[in-house]
Amino acid sequence: MDKEFYLQSEEIRENIRERIYNRLRKISNKKLKNIILQRNSTSSFLKGIMAYYVHEGLKGKLSSNKKIDLASGIEIFCSAGAIFDNAMDNHKKRNGKTTYLKEYGREMQFAASQYVLHDGLKFLFPFMGRFSKSFSNLYRINDAVLGMVKMDLEQSKDLEDQIRTIELSNGIFNEVPLLISATNATENADKINLIKKYGFNLGTAFGIYEELRDLLGEHGRRRATEIEKGRAIIPLHYASKIDKNFNFNIYLKNPLSEKDYKLLIRRLNSCGAIKSTISLTNSYLDKAYNSLEKAVDQDCVDKLKPLSSSVKHSLDYLLHKATLI
Repeated sequence: MDKEFYLQSEEIRENIRERIYNRLRKISNKKLKNIILQRNSTSSFLKGIMAYYVHEGLKGKLSSNKKIDLASGIEIFCSAGAIFDNAMDNHKKRNGKTTYLKEYGREMQFAASQYVLHDGLKFLFPFMGRFSKSFSNLYRINDAVLGMVKMDLEQSKDLEDQIRTIELSNGIFNEVPLLISATNATENADKINLIKKYGFNLGTAFGIYEELRDLLGEHGRRRATEIEKGRAIIPLHYASKIDKNFNFNIYLKNPLSEKDYKLLIRRLNSCGAIKSTISLTNSYLDKAYNSLEKAVDQDCVDKLKPLSSSVKHSLDYLLHKATLI
């Protein structure tokens, strides 16, 4: 996360953390509580902070305390996806700490995911009156789950199919929380639609960015884990589209030796697949920023702009790193 964004939002983040801890520490089942609190102990609470700023930028009237409640409910709700992802991807550690997958098993991870999904919704009920009355058609988390299933359990057919999968799983999952925040601030359908576009495009950009980070080992885990698990990520699809002799299937579901990995990265570089993936990410970031500018006041734009800028700077670094392999 961008240092500027992190520093300016530190007080909001810690207030969210305290609110969530006070709510979730009362969970009676120790295993469920450990899984959920561990996830929240290292979270950047990005969606909650964005929701806080969006409400302010739309001139919403919630008090600071209520905005923290809103942001906390959003974070509890969204942690369902992160815990679900731990179970699906067999993540025994996240941010250097155990996820309790090894200690408690996948079934308890799925149970924890269900708990925070419903507890988060219950926390958000007081904030969803206008949303449920006038904008319920925009609640598309069911489509986001379809995207997550497609991402984890099925294979994308081509570049367009993989982009659509990321739009569903990452775009919508980022879009809906900001919509809940926006509908608490305004009845203006045009502004709400702009926030929808902002959340969707930013979330999609983050999803593509994460594929590149995984490919180049910037997750703190072994590089190219997605490919080794059998996922045809966007750079592979670009390479297949650009170079008709490139067959990405030979790389899927196989541990890559250092030699094979370096050859793969060099081939992705030489055909322009990595640059194309970066250009695609930047296009989503630009669309997100353009929507945000039209929807909220300048103070909110200034607070949220570092998110996009940080990713763009990181993309330049990733391209440079790839050229050195």
